[in-house]
Amino acid sequence: MAGETFPLVRFGQDNELVCPRCGGENLHHVAVTAYDRHEDDVRETVTTIRNGLVASHREPAIATNNPSTRRHGLTISFTCEECSGDTEVIELALAQHKGSTYLRWRSIGSRQGVP
Repeated sequence: MAGETFPLVRFGQDNELVCPRCGGENLHHVAVTAYDRHEDDVRETVTTIRNGLVASHREPAIATNNPSTRRHGLTISFTCEECSGDTEVIELALAQHKGSTYLRWRSIGSRQGVP
C-alpha cells in the first residue's frame, strides 16, 4: 500500500537488508534519489539515477518526496522478488534532522511511480 511505513530496518544472517514486508532477502535496486536542500529553503534540487541515467531538477520543497522535512534526504528504491515481483516499490529513506540521521522503509506503491 502506498504511503505505508515500516517501523524497523532489519538485516539477515549475513547482514543483508531484508524486505520489511516479507523478510525476503532478494531486493533489487531500482533507483537512487538525492534531495539537496539548505535548511528550510523553499526550493530543493532533486537528482535521480535510474537505468544508468541521471536527471536533476529544482522544484518547490513542498512538492517533493524528500524524507526530510527541513534538510537533505536520500532514497534507494527497491523491488522485492519474493513478495511483489517487479511491480511494487519500497524505499529505504535517509533523512537529516537537527544533526541526526534517520533511516526507515516506506512504500511508494506501483513501480510506475518511481522517478
